[in-house]
Amino acid sequence: MKKTVLVLASLVSTVALADRFQDDNEATIEASTKAANAAMKKDCGCEIKFTVNWGSLAKSSKNLSLVNGIIQDFNKVASYCAGTPKSKAAICKLKTFSVGKADETSLKLAGSAMTVTTDGNSVKDFQQIIDTLYN
Repeated sequence: MKKTVLVLASLVSTVALADRFQDDNEATIEASTKAANAAMKKDCGCEIKFTVNWGSLAKSSKNLSLVNGIIQDFNKVASYCAGTPKSKAAICKLKTFSVGKADETSLKLAGSAMTVTTDGNSVKDFQQIIDTLYN
C-alpha cells in the first residue's frame, strides 16, 4: 500500500513539474512575441500579430524552443528595414505570423499571413522567411 501511494505521489509531482515547465516556456514565448513586435514597430514602423498553435506543440520542450527561436529572430529585423524602402515594404506586408508543429517543416505565405511549422527537429530560418517576403 505504501509503495502504491509513493508511486502515485511521484507521478502527480512529475505531471505538475511538466505542466509548470510548459507554462514557463509559454510565458517565455509570449515575452518573445512582445519583444519581436516592439522591434518591428521601432525598426520598421509596423506590427505583426503572432499566433502560436499551442495544441500542436505536444508539450515538448524542443518544440517550444524551436518556436521561441524563430520568433526571437524577428528582433534582427532592423537591418532589413534600414535597407531600401522596398525591403521595408516587403517586411511590413506581413501582418500575421503563425507557428506550430506539423508532420513536416514548412513555410507558407498567403497574402499578408505567413505560417511556419516545425517537424520537431528543424524550423525554417529567418533568412528563408525574409526571402519569401521579398519574392
